[in-house]
Amino acid sequence: MNSVSSEIKRFAHNIGQNWYHVVLVTKKRGKIFQWKETKELADKAFDWICDRHNIDLFTKEVMPDHVHLFVSCPPELSIRKLFQTLKGGQLLLHKEKLPFLKEIQAHLG
Repeated sequence: MNSVSSEIKRFAHNIGQNWYHVVLVTKKRGKIFQWKETKELADKAFDWICDRHNIDLFTKEVMPDHVHLFVSCPPELSIRKLFQTLKGGQLLLHKEKLPFLKEIQAHLG
């Protein structure tokens, strides 16, 4: 990480840092991200979601059956809401762009 990203952030009524290592796992550990198209879409989806919701994305790694994210978010965003935003937004984009994924998940288990 660079020195800019490790600074304490100041907000209107609070000050602090919230860094999280998030691991999102696919349903039944299905290897959905093994294909180039799904991996690239996940990569772009997390960039877009984080940018839209004021979440700082430091690093991400898309594996065949899970995704690692290292993020920082404003203090008013709860951990539950962070997960909901990341997972829900990514899932909606995948369902919209790649509708055949539902059939693949059904065959995986």
